[in-house]
Amino acid sequence: MANRRNYVPEVGDMVGCKMTDKPLLESLHETTIAEVEAAWQLAIERRLAQYDRGETNSIDANEVFAKARSIAR
Repeated sequence: MANRRNYVPEVGDMVGCKMTDKPLLESLHETTIAEVEAAWQLAIERRLAQYDRGETNSIDANEVFAKARSIAR
């Protein structure tokens, strides 16, 4: 890091390992909201299909929130 003033952190820098050679701020401008929403839609459809086929189990929301509260304490 020769010049701190012009340094742009990379994703790998922020998580303690080098995961990409692309500066973090540059990577933020590559994905549009529509692309993110489309990716989430695919993930939702995939997860729902897995549930419908019996490949995954559901967990009651009250259990999830109770566990989250206990972890947060």
